[in-house]
Amino acid sequence: MSLSFDAGPIAWPNPTSDSPIQDIVVLLGGWGGPIDGGDPLSETSTTGPGALLRRVKAIAPPVGHHLNVTAREGTLFKDTPIVEGLKFIRQNFHPRGKVIVYGYSAGGANALALCLEIGTQIPFFDITTNTFLNWTQVKRDPPPLPPAPLPPQTQGRVRVDLLITVDAARGPATDSVYRGVSLCVRRNVNYYQRTPSRIGSHGDPNQVDATMTEYVYEDWTGKAEHADIDEKTNDKAFVEIQNQLKG
Repeated sequence: MSLSFDAGPIAWPNPTSDSPIQDIVVLLGGWGGPIDGGDPLSETSTTGPGALLRRVKAIAPPVGHHLNVTAREGTLFKDTPIVEGLKFIRQNFHPRGKVIVYGYSAGGANALALCLEIGTQIPFFDITTNTFLNWTQVKRDPPPLPPAPLPPQTQGRVRVDLLITVDAARGPATDSVYRGVSLCVRRNVNYYQRTPSRIGSHGDPNQVDATMTEYVYEDWTGKAEHADIDEKTNDKAFVEIQNQLKG
């Protein structure tokens, strides 16, 4: 996937001002339907991600923080959740704030792709100009493993503090899901089960560079199915998000 985004200045107040620190949560649910989803996820949704959305929006942020939450249906082949998720992060980013991404089923595959785009499209943020920088602008190529040295101190790495993936899948094309976790992710929690659904959806372990990303993987095979693992892991996912926002 290669998406193109403007990397110019964003409307964000100087970090030394009295404006609140912006925390960001992006929630991506299961496949949205015959037109391939990507629409905003309703707070009235009866799905696991819908219930999680209601719980997250009710979290009281710490003093001096503001919580920004967006939620969309997942897609099998369209880029809508990725494009809109990255746009939301760009619009609300704060270098001292938290960035959290959650995805279930098709939304899980979208969440993995979104984090990869963050790592390539907006890997750095210059606090002196409130501007995102890509690798070309800092005169470096995408980092090998381990990553190349950081650019000057005015330029901080853009990090996803928490990525939660729940049975990331793409129906009949599930075997094509790329499960590599971007190096920009600090912590990945992955709940999965290996029994294919009626249309072939199932999860699997992600591929993580343990020197860059802390990971927690739970295999729910035999304890949950693809259709209900989002509901059965809802409490765990909420605690992970809540703890991250309080930390």
